[in-house]
Amino acid sequence: MDSCTLRYTGLIFIISIYSGCSSSPVMQNSGQEPIGSSITKKQAKTSLGNTETQTAESSLLTTANNSTREKNYSQAIVVLERAIRLSPRDPNLWIRLSDGYLRQERLNLAEQYARKAIRLARGNIELQRSAWLQLANVLEKMGNRKEADRLRKKYRYKTS
Repeated sequence: MDSCTLRYTGLIFIISIYSGCSSSPVMQNSGQEPIGSSITKKQAKTSLGNTETQTAESSLLTTANNSTREKNYSQAIVVLERAIRLSPRDPNLWIRLSDGYLRQERLNLAEQYARKAIRLARGNIELQRSAWLQLANVLEKMGNRKEADRLRKKYRYKTS
């Protein structure tokens, strides 16, 4: 063999070893899926628009809705706080959290979270309107009926 053929044979041998190391292992007929394949299938279903697969946030919101319906406001608040960890810039979550604290009559927290929702809703008139109306509910419960009425008058019929 000449030196050129020997080099190419060696190069082909090295490439085949590297390509064998980078490929997936061959599945035996054990009926089991590889570890990552179930995640890939779930992601594929989600990307195809399958409504059966819920996101973590939508699942938490469903739980919060159920807790609120059952008047279990403490549970709703815990679940909404988890949802906020996933989407901290979503004004709707802060409005709902404010409402949960309002229902528990923890008025300082209700006011704080309504104001946070107002700040986060900048640029979205409808979300701002909802946040200001939530603040009006809190202020009324705090005894500041005049300011609550003023806010309701200003934001109740305002549309985009």
